[in-house]
Amino acid sequence: MRPHPPVPRRRARHVHPPAGTHTIIGTTETATRAHPSEVRASVSDVDYLLTSANGFFPTAHLAREDVVSAWAGIRPLVASGYSGADAGSASREHAIHTSPTGVLAISGGKLTTYRVMARDMVDAVEHALGVPHRKAPTHSLPLPGGDIPSFDAELSSARSTVGRDDTALHLVRAYGGRWRQVWALTHAQPLLAEPLVPGLPYIRAEAVHGVTHELVHTLSDLLVRRLKVSFETRDLGRAAARLAASDVAPLLGWSPQDVERQLADYSRDVERLFGIDPADA
Repeated sequence: MRPHPPVPRRRARHVHPPAGTHTIIGTTETATRAHPSEVRASVSDVDYLLTSANGFFPTAHLAREDVVSAWAGIRPLVASGYSGADAGSASREHAIHTSPTGVLAISGGKLTTYRVMARDMVDAVEHALGVPHRKAPTHSLPLPGGDIPSFDAELSSARSTVGRDDTALHLVRAYGGRWRQVWALTHAQPLLAEPLVPGLPYIRAEAVHGVTHELVHTLSDLLVRRLKVSFETRDLGRAAARLAASDVAPLLGWSPQDVERQLADYSRDVERLFGIDPADA
């Protein structure tokens, strides 16, 4: 992969401290012909972001040794005459297409606009079917667990119940009012209140809750998609995966052989997703 060219000063940088334990720094935009399943962050991606972050925060002195994990993905951009010379100039808007047979499809967009995309698609379907239009209620519909009087009140309740500030804060941030479902699992099994990862606020009950309430079926589904353990630990969650497997195996009917297969699959998945591609080192 070629080195990143100098980025114009107007180019957006993002620095997000998701839970006070790690900071996410992004982003880069580079044209690629790689298959989406094979895309990984490169050494030049990492160095570029470190240089950029150090420019904004000169006292940070960030180096490769500070990087816990890195990841990359393919943007689903709508074709619009974009030449590939400047990846940052390509449109992020979504578009709805109707096939000759009447099938509607949506492309483009961003994760953060998924509700707008869903609304526009439903509107298009209503129009195609000739049914009366109904205004979407999603602009005021809370996410699951979001129907709480206030964050501060919920956090105060969690702190008095859980007894650990970091865990209480994590549970309320992650589950909203549904943190009680997670914590309730510890009543019958006190061991589930123990940390899933030393030094991080995740607890073992979250693994069980993922199976009983969120249809988790694999370790990758749990630790990559539901929790953030896979990219907040230097071993990419491998130690946590073994502990989580011991808690969820009875619920999912896994044999010892199944557990080992799950662990092997998980290890391959996280190396592919969060390992840094050394090709351009």
